[in-house]
This record gives sequence, C-alpha cells and structure tokens, in this order.
Amino acid sequence: MTTDTEQFRALGFSEQRLSARRLSFALQTRDEQQTKILALHGWLDNCASFLPLIPLFRDRASLVVPDLAGHGLSEHRASGSYNVFDDAADVIALADALGWKRFRIVGHSMGANIAVLVAGAWPARVERVALLDGYGPFSASVAETPARLAAGAAQLERMRDRPASEFESLEEAVQRYRQHRTGLSEDSARLLLGRGAMEVEQGRLRLRHDPGRHAATLFRPTEEQVLAFLSAISCPVYAVRARSGWPVEEELLQRRVRAIKDCRFVELDGYHHVHMDHPERLQEMVDWLLAP
Repeated sequence: MTTDTEQFRALGFSEQRLSARRLSFALQTRDEQQTKILALHGWLDNCASFLPLIPLFRDRASLVVPDLAGHGLSEHRASGSYNVFDDAADVIALADALGWKRFRIVGHSMGANIAVLVAGAWPARVERVALLDGYGPFSASVAETPARLAAGAAQLERMRDRPASEFESLEEAVQRYRQHRTGLSEDSARLLLGRGAMEVEQGRLRLRHDPGRHAATLFRPTEEQVLAFLSAISCPVYAVRARSGWPVEEELLQRRVRAIKDCRFVELDGYHHVHMDHPERLQEMVDWLLAP
C-alpha cells in the first residue's frame, strides 16, 4: 500500500515527533521560511489530507502538518476521551515546542473548529486563519448538558475496549471509508488510508485512529460561548464553504461569520474534502494566507 512518506519527502518535508502535553505527536515539517503555518486536518483524517494542497504554497512558507491526537501516527489519549478544547491546547503546546511565537493556521472541518478556539483564546499568537468547511465547534443548549455527559460517558465506556476497524483489503477499506465521506474520491481515500491504516497480516488492514474518536464528546459549549470565541479573534479570517460540504444551518452559519471582526467568506463548488479533490479551487485562499 502506498504511503504518504515519499510524497511528503518529495515536497521537501521531513517526518518528526514532538512531545506536547504528555503526548507524542507525529508531524511533517518544512522549515526555514519566515511565514509559519500550521495545517490542522479534519475528524478521522490525518496530515496526508493536506498533500494535494501543499504544492499551491510553492515553498513560500514553513509548513507544519501534524496528526492530531488519536489520529494517524500520533499517540492516543489514555482516557480515550476527546474534545476540541484539548485539541486546541495541544496546538498551542506544539507551537511552543516548535518555538513559534506567532503563526498562521489553515484548518479543515474539525481542524477549522480547533483553529477558531486557538485564534479566539490566544489572539496575540495567530496572524491569519483560513477555515475550510468549519466555523467553530458544535454547540448545545444548557438544558442538554447533563444528558449529554451521561450519554457520552456510557458511549465512551462501550468504545474504550472496542478493537479498531479492520478490512480484508485496501479496496474494501477505500469503499467503506468513502461511504462516510460524501464526495470523497478514491484517490483521496487511498491517500488518507496510506497513513491512516496499517497492514496487520497478509493484506488485511487496521485503521490507526483511536476508536474513542467515534464517541460523542462529553461536553459541548453553548452557542453563546462559541460566538465569544469567534468575537475574540483579532486576526483576519478567510472562511470557505463547500457548497456540497458539511450541512450547516444557514442562520447559524451567517451568525457565526458575522461574529468575526474581519472575515472574508467565500463559497466554492465541491464536497467536504474540496481541498483534496480540487485543490486548485483554493489558490486564492492560499495566496491570501501567504500575504504579508
């Protein structure tokens, strides 16, 4: 099975490991440019999701593309419990470990939601943010909070010892993977699985991500809290909506976009993984992210 390693190496990257918040993270890095950019992948994806987009940067930035906790080659949380608030703290810890005082972020889906939290909580650290089909964490009402905690804890307990998904062949894995990612091409699925799965015996594959990543989060912020993060962002934001991407209620989307002080909102044709299947449609976003 083809892996991402050679493709990253051909683009000038090297694989590294960094420790942050008592976890070991795998990341691909390309250094020595003044503009520093962290690329944050989506839920159940991995850093290979940015491979199709990277050539658009044309060696004009120091890019760091990590596998987030519980994904790809990064370590799993001991508790098996995940939420975007911990992920945001991980991102700042990784930036500290890299020695980056200020940096830019491009995030897809869950990675975009994490980027909103990072830019809102640490506004002095973030220079620019590009959001790909993600506009902040999922929210819940105050009244839902107790039931969510109870249901989430029960689900997590069921999943804690659940074995990772296995497939008889790469072809089976690709088809199953695409079932849950509307519009994702076979080539993009293979790219993600090249890092997101490992061979266990005679062609049989096992997914690497933590099964706990499937469990519902124990806590969701209220919409008012999400808007507080969006309002606290002081840097320019470029938000991309894929027209056939993740379904978002129009009123909620517009409310969140309006909460950002300086936001350029763009709609593009494409599915949720438009940055993988049609990266050329995002050249304007990349040029904006690289601008002085």
